[in-house]
Amino acid sequence: MKTRNSAKLVVVSVLLAGANTGNACEIERDFVTGMWRGNCNLTIDPKAPKVEVPYIDAKTGRIHIRMPDLLIDKFKYSLVGNDLEVYVDVVNEGLQSSFATEVGLTIIVRDPSDHRVVSTVRPVRPVPALAAGARQRIYMTTVYPNASAQDWEVVTTGMVDLTTVAQPVRGLVIESNETNNGLVHLCIVYGPNPTVSSLPLCN
Repeated sequence: MKTRNSAKLVVVSVLLAGANTGNACEIERDFVTGMWRGNCNLTIDPKAPKVEVPYIDAKTGRIHIRMPDLLIDKFKYSLVGNDLEVYVDVVNEGLQSSFATEVGLTIIVRDPSDHRVVSTVRPVRPVPALAAGARQRIYMTTVYPNASAQDWEVVTTGMVDLTTVAQPVRGLVIESNETNNGLVHLCIVYGPNPTVSSLPLCN
């Protein structure tokens, strides 16, 4: 990043300098916003009054706040017989380590023909402290869609950093983005005579 900005500074100085070596831009980087600021001397005739204009590079990226950002990357399923193990992958996409917190799911098994719900479970599991960029796969629970006779849909809704009575809005971890903690996923477990479905397999 510093190399790219430095190159831009050199290009701007050369373009504004022209053939007269007395013309130049004195530019410094504001390390709070990341923008380049300064003044450029546009005087062509050294005997003429000096003409200066301010220079501000406003085409920089957004300011990144050094905070954690927890989210559910995906759900992972493992089907053995009629036992469907459910896992969740939690990732910290922020720029700072997170505190330990919790992740909770609501898992519904329903009949795809009429959406009749046959079982609902709501497991909650601890999430360890995660360094910036780290991820953790967590076993949540096992559900039992008996696929010996028919297909079953599995609807999984998850939320990491659950809200509490003390923190009803944001949960335990203060994050750079408090709106991306949830994820919803639908998949299907096929029986002996699979029907046509647009849902992916639970895998």
